[in-house]
Amino acid sequence: HGKWAKQLELAEARGARWALLAGREAAGGKLTLKEIASRKQAVISFRTDAHGAISLEPTMGDWAKVVAG
Repeated sequence: HGKWAKQLELAEARGARWALLAGREAAGGKLTLKEIASRKQAVISFRTDAHGAISLEPTMGDWAKVVAG
């Protein structure tokens, strides 16, 4: 879970804001990463693009794995 926390901090530091997807519909527009994490409704998968920017993708995956570490 340390890796996830670090990635969240890094992305937050960059001012990233992402829409939280719950099921098939967006749930209330844009949320901060902290809000997404606190709601525990999605797994956030991290990817970096060619320029090293972090891409966050809320998915309906196994959130328990992330929070349990």
